[in-house]
Amino acid sequence: MTPRERAMAKEIGDRLRAERKRHDWSQTGAWEASQHAPLIGTPLKQVVLGSYERGDRCPSNVRTWDLSLLYNVPVASLYPATDPALAAEETAVREWETELAEQNTRHQVARMLVAMGQSPPRSARSAA
Repeated sequence: MTPRERAMAKEIGDRLRAERKRHDWSQTGAWEASQHAPLIGTPLKQVVLGSYERGDRCPSNVRTWDLSLLYNVPVASLYPATDPALAAEETAVREWETELAEQNTRHQVARMLVAMGQSPPRSARSAA
């Protein structure tokens, strides 16, 4: 791979890893989900998914399409943005989504603690 191809493979890999984690899947979980995904042509191999995420390999366009179906995201979201303003916007959106997911997790924990008759930690009380 050329340095440019390596950088693109790394960026795509980072995005694939983020999507997998957004689904709260391990690589095994993503592999298992791919076995049952009806629209995916050839199911993923766990070792191949790892090589994509590390940036050791760059998925083909067809495989990127399959991955977008698996993660339920637009294909374009798995490719790096070429416009700096768009790249900054994507970063802001990803940070916002991460913050929302963390808030949702804190909220769910607080509600479970209240349901069990326990007091949630001070940081989670506003979430309950």
